[in-house]
Amino acid sequence: MAQRHNGSNIQVFVRPTDDQIAELAHLIWHYENQPEGKAMDHWLAAEQTLMREAENQTPLVARTRKRKRSRPTT
Repeated sequence: MAQRHNGSNIQVFVRPTDDQIAELAHLIWHYENQPEGKAMDHWLAAEQTLMREAENQTPLVARTRKRKRSRPTT
């Protein structure tokens, strides 16, 4: 899971799994007519694509602004 701070919000997104990266890398490899010796290039392209997609989806946002506390009554 990764976080990115944006003002008073913290955006949280989930890192893609190795299985998701492998599946997309295979599709990229197939799309490029199955070239030899480009496995790492395909893996990195798939990982980058999925990370960018995860960042652009609606993130879980945790508000970090402080709440005003009421004073305790004595």
